[in-house]
Amino acid sequence: MKRMRTILILALALGLTPVLAVAQTPSVGVYFDTDGLQAHAVLNGGNDETHTAWVLAFSDTPIAGAAFMLDILPDITILDEIYFGGTAIGSAKTGLELTLDVPVDPAGQPVVLGELTLFTGEFLVYYGRLNTIPHPSFSFVSLSDGQGASTPAAGTCAYLTVPVDDADTTWGGVKELFR
Repeated sequence: MKRMRTILILALALGLTPVLAVAQTPSVGVYFDTDGLQAHAVLNGGNDETHTAWVLAFSDTPIAGAAFMLDILPDITILDEIYFGGTAIGSAKTGLELTLDVPVDPAGQPVVLGELTLFTGEFLVYYGRLNTIPHPSFSFVSLSDGQGASTPAAGTCAYLTVPVDDADTTWGGVKELFR
């Protein structure tokens, strides 16, 4: 025991720190940044405002495809969805199967699968969900590795808040609310 403590003290003195390997839980979800850090956004709304969100996948193993669906608050409309580097069958709201042309090794980083253009129009939205759920043909959100293996993945839930539309952001618009 004393010898182990001496080795640990010597390692710390030399600047060697033990490294703990933490496995990345496979997941697919919507984020408001490409780093996968912003799952909740508070944005302006209005008839001329659109919002960009990204579909990201996280995994420790190569990603060659995904299958999922988005359960979205009805006040949020997907105007456009673009998926990168492969073939997409279906849509995010009805069920999407995505196959990448070349498997991507995530190397500890999120893999950007696609980009969504969202619109809320005149609706004021508070914590509007963009929940990743299983594709209707599967019992789980899925990531594939390109070798024929399909891995269950956690579906994450993002939230969009649009507290006021652009028309009500002027002082005159605010005063009009109280007349």
